[in-house]
Formats: sequence, structure tokens, C-alpha cells
Amino acid sequence: MERSGALLDLAMGYGKTRIAIEVMRRDGGGPFLVMGPKQVLRVWREELAKWWPGASVLDVSSCKPKMREGMFDAVDADSVVLLNYELLPSWAGHKAASMTWGWLVCDESHRLKATRGKWASMAYTLAQSSMRVLLLSGTPMPNTPLDIWSQMRLIDPAILGSLRKFLIDHAYVQRTAPFNHHEIVGWHDLADLKRKLARVRYTTDYEMNLPPFRDVVEPVQLGSETLARYQALENDLRLAVDDETITVRHAMTLLTKLQQVTGGRVIGDDGSAVVVGTEKRDVLRRILSETRDRVVVFARYRNDLDDIRYAAEHSWHPYYELSGRANGVDEWREAEGAVLGSQIAAGSLGISLTEASRCVMYSIDFNLASYLQARARILRHGQERDVVYHHLICDGTIDW
Repeated sequence: MERSGALLDLAMGYGKTRIAIEVMRRDGGGPFLVMGPKQVLRVWREELAKWWPGASVLDVSSCKPKMREGMFDAVDADSVVLLNYELLPSWAGHKAASMTWGWLVCDESHRLKATRGKWASMAYTLAQSSMRVLLLSGTPMPNTPLDIWSQMRLIDPAILGSLRKFLIDHAYVQRTAPFNHHEIVGWHDLADLKRKLARVRYTTDYEMNLPPFRDVVEPVQLGSETLARYQALENDLRLAVDDETITVRHAMTLLTKLQQVTGGRVIGDDGSAVVVGTEKRDVLRRILSETRDRVVVFARYRNDLDDIRYAAEHSWHPYYELSGRANGVDEWREAEGAVLGSQIAAGSLGISLTEASRCVMYSIDFNLASYLQARARILRHGQERDVVYHHLICDGTIDW
């Protein structure tokens, strides 16, 4: 089946969902299959109701498993089907792959970047039975140029060629001991890669008229016990690196524990947490006590959310949470001067938090794209006030 496609590469907050809906509505030619992370599809339901009220929306992502078969049986040329990436390896993904689609829309398409991932493989199968493919992402290459290959394959495999050809054209690869594996050590001819992508990549050169923003570093001084625990863990990491006995997995575990210590907790091998300090929590409490506005506080760990709750409640702010265990966004929007504690994984995609103009980065993960996505929840279309980002930084630690 011959197909056409495009990558809509616009910065976070530029309204990619709204643009995609308008393109779909004007073009017609369904049925339409819209895929994305589950939390992003919640936004699609809201935006479709607002901008395409006559659309026949079948939300497979939020229905019970027993109802999914009936939804697919009800698909016709006017249907807009919402299917989350998490369901792609399941029966629902295979059922969708057995059908013909007028449009395949992949929101946050960089989630399909894994060259041998199950999501990417199923998305490719779906693309082959689709007349048009539209990819949406503000960060199509969040880590390296390799991230773009699986996405371009959905539009047209000929754009970048086979994976082997892509690596020959753009990657420096060397063999590594002891298993003679191949490892990418660098990239070249990126201007040529950009030229290839220009065939299907649509972006913007203009700046959105957004309010000013500023970043404020809030120094955190670790207490003696917290600092001692941090230095002991840091020494273990240095010794393992010097002895060349460390694995990537072990290194990431130690780095995670280091970050958790800056938040005042030591995590044991059994997962139990011991509080050794409240320095970060105390600084957050001071920041919150200086404002009566709504505030969003991003953190990586659930233990951090407990500290954020404590700081909010002891500075006389109502507290709500957005995480794997709670979704209090609607209540937060209604409450004056409320604090929203959000795990980055839960709150960095598919949501607008412009009700707040003050954001605190309590702890962040090691993924730059997630950090940028989290920031863009505040400073985006609809924000009318100056934005302040507070970064809680323990000097001389992994926080830097």
C-alpha cells in the first residue's frame, strides 16, 4: 500500500494536537487511528470534543478489556480510535494491525524510537496498513540521531534506508571487548541527515509569544549525617569505577541512591527508606511560605512526594498529587493557592498546568527530554504570567 506521511516537529506548547485534529478533519479519509501514551490520549479526548465535536470517538485506551472487541467491530470510515502504546503488544494492537486505516497518528512518536522495541515493531505493522502517517513530537531525537530511524520507517523506509545503511551513513561504530559487540561512539554527516528529514519534517522558525521566564537556583546545604551518607555512597561508586568492576546497571543503581540521599533518604537493598535529613524539604517549605499562588513541584520519587506534601501542608497550602497512585489535577485547578506534587513520569506529558506560574524542580531524572517536557507544562500556550522555575540544588552533589 502506497502511503504518505509527515513529522510535525514543533516545540512543546505549540498545539500539535490541535493542528493534527484540524488536518484530519479537513482531509477526511478515515478511519483514523490515534496512538500515544495513555496520559496523552486523555488530552486527545478533550481536544476532539472541543475542536471536532462531530467526530465518532472510540476510546480503546480507557475501556475495559471485554469491551475492546466490540469497539473495533464498530469502526467505520468516520471513526477516530484512540489506542495507547501500552496496548500495542496485546490483542488490541494485533486487531488494529489487521485493519486498514486512512490515518495513523502517533503522538509523542519518540516513544517508538527503540529499533527492536515491541511498540516500534507493531507501529511499523500498523503503518503498512495505513494510507497516511502523521508523527507528532517536540523531541524526535531525545538522546541520539539513532532515535529518528524507527520513526522515519513508519513514514517511508526509503528515507533513511535499512538500519545497517543508516549506521554506515551516519554513525562511527567500533567493536568492544570482551564480547566483540558493536558500539556507537559518534556521529557524522548530520547535515545530510537533516536534509533527508526535511522531505517530511515540518517545524517552525518563529518564536511563540510566551511570557518571560527565569530560572532560580535554590542552594541546599546538606547536614552532617546526610553528607556523610552521600560521601560514603560516592566513594563506593568511585572505587567500583577505578577497579573496572562496575556494570552499567550497578552504576545507575548507585547514581539513583546518590540522588535519593540528597532528598534526605537512604534506600536499603530491600527497598526500605531511612530518613537521614530534611534539608531539601525545609528549603521547599521556605519557598512555598513566600507565595500564595498555585505551585507545581516536580519530583522523581514517591518518597519525595511525601516530603512535598509535608512542606505544602506546613506552609498552609492545599496539596494534591499527580502520580501513579493519585490524580488530583482537577481538584488542584479549583483550589486557590494549591500545590501540585507531580512525579515527572506522570506529569511531563499531555497536560497543561498553566494555572501555575511557579514551578519547583525538587528532583529530576536523568532524561533531558523528560525535564524539558516537564518545564513545558507551565510555559506554554495559555500562560499569561511570568514564569519562575526554582531548582533545589545540593552543591557538590549529583544535583549539578
